[in-house]
Amino acid sequence: MKKNIRQERGVAVIPFFLLFVLLTASGCVSTSKYDALEEQFNSSQQEKATLEKSNEDLSESLKKEQKDNYQLKSSNKDYKNEIAELEKQTQELERQKRQQKEEMDSMVVALEEKVNTNEAKIVVMEGALKMDLLERLFFKKGSAEVSKAGRDLLRRIAPVLKNAVDQEILVIGHADPLPPSDRISDKYPSNWELSAARATEVVRILQWGYGISPDRLVAQGVAHYRPLQLGNGKDPVQKERAVEIHLKARNK
Repeated sequence: MKKNIRQERGVAVIPFFLLFVLLTASGCVSTSKYDALEEQFNSSQQEKATLEKSNEDLSESLKKEQKDNYQLKSSNKDYKNEIAELEKQTQELERQKRQQKEEMDSMVVALEEKVNTNEAKIVVMEGALKMDLLERLFFKKGSAEVSKAGRDLLRRIAPVLKNAVDQEILVIGHADPLPPSDRISDKYPSNWELSAARATEVVRILQWGYGISPDRLVAQGVAHYRPLQLGNGKDPVQKERAVEIHLKARNK
């Protein structure tokens, strides 16, 4: 009978041990699953944070690209406006040049109708007109007084000069290489003063005699240092008793 009791106890002990093992194993399995789920959760959170950061970076990059695109469009618009303005200015400049050329051509025709080739040489330069008055005795020797022939020439060309209201009139006086004589040296110490006085006398005639506005007139003397070498007279000094008249567009 004792043997049977022991056997029954042995039978009872084995199931209890099996139950303990099963419970322990079950606990281990649950802990392992929990740890795995927790690790998976943490990994998902990190991945989420990474995606959110990437999304923020992408959003900032998109905003910057949109801003750059807007600035590029704005710059392109400004550039097109500048190009259009430059083309407009170029067209206006070309129009002014054509107008100036037409005015110069008209003045040449008008002046050529007033003088002959023996009296004046007319040359059209870029944006300017140069007229050399060839009257060899435009001034008497050592004098700034305009001769009768010179006054007659000015009388004929003055209306043309007066009508060219947009042109500045530069009068350049010359002198022959000989220095002023003792008789006039007090008044004209050198050919500088003499040539400047000749230019000034022509300017005075144009202003007071023919009503040309003085703000268009400029007088300049160059003595004998820029010889015209005009005419074909035997007396070389007579060729420099002359004046140049330059017309060019006034600065506005």
